[in-house]
Amino acid sequence: MNGLKYVYSILSNIRVHANATQWITKHEEKDWITFITCQQNDEKSKSYRYRRVVRAVLIKVVEE
Repeated sequence: MNGLKYVYSILSNIRVHANATQWITKHEEKDWITFITCQQNDEKSKSYRYRRVVRAVLIKVVEE
């Protein structure tokens, strides 16, 4: 992005229940990125049972 490369370090990779929303609004002092995806589709209820939450902290920005 604009000739810069953002380097992150993954600090957590966890599975949570689909209704666990505290990861969406969690506040941090440093620059973080959070990836959330769905896991284990329940065909009966047509919903997902779990979410995969991967959180990473920005460690440096370098020119490409």
